[in-house]
Amino acid sequence: MTATRTELPDLSPSQELAVLARSLFMHGYDDHNLGHISYRHADDTLIVTPFEIGWDEVRASDMVHLDLGGNVLDGCRSVTPAISLHLALHRARPDINVGIHNHSRWGTVWAAIGRVPPAYDQMSSAIRENHIGFFDEYVGAVNDMASAEMNVEALADNDMTFLGNHGVFVVGRSIQLAHHRAISLEHRCRLAWQVQVAGGGRPMPERFARDLAELNEVRGTGIPHMYTYMVRKVLRLDPLVLE
Repeated sequence: MTATRTELPDLSPSQELAVLARSLFMHGYDDHNLGHISYRHADDTLIVTPFEIGWDEVRASDMVHLDLGGNVLDGCRSVTPAISLHLALHRARPDINVGIHNHSRWGTVWAAIGRVPPAYDQMSSAIRENHIGFFDEYVGAVNDMASAEMNVEALADNDMTFLGNHGVFVVGRSIQLAHHRAISLEHRCRLAWQVQVAGGGRPMPERFARDLAELNEVRGTGIPHMYTYMVRKVLRLDPLVLE
């Protein structure tokens, strides 16, 4: 199945999640087979990306269906040992339907530095400044529920948080919004590093940055047409992602 330049096929949540994983891999969320994404259905069950394959090769049929107790309902792949993070997230945040965790290339740099990078351009300003957290305490992998709950508590009501010496944690009420936040965050991290290595720069004026971020939140989908462009690009590269 392919999409034209103006239309998209109707995608199931599993197909959308697979496309999301492929896109994020291309945008720096590419730490081998590590990292995991969850999506909450209306019945409070979850689908999650599998553990044993990378985001660049995942397909819709690879998704694993779970309940909020972590019990596998359907799926032929294994579940990440860090599933506790997603179970804790979806139990604590009924407003959130998508959770993304990875050790992204540039986000992890700032997680190691220990601070949130400044916004230097429009794309960097597309996420809400006052909804970016930093959990400056490494508590190990999130394989156990106690560690997972600490990370979710640190997320609080933010859109995303840096996990010190670990990676990033991005959430959203929809796949489109989660995609927007994740790629905007990684862009911000990359550009901020490059600007500072070059000797520093001028951060975006606070007023313009705030207005840009709020506009994207009001839309509920992020920057117009970016998500649909991403879907078309992934499908052009490998239509089998929908299988």
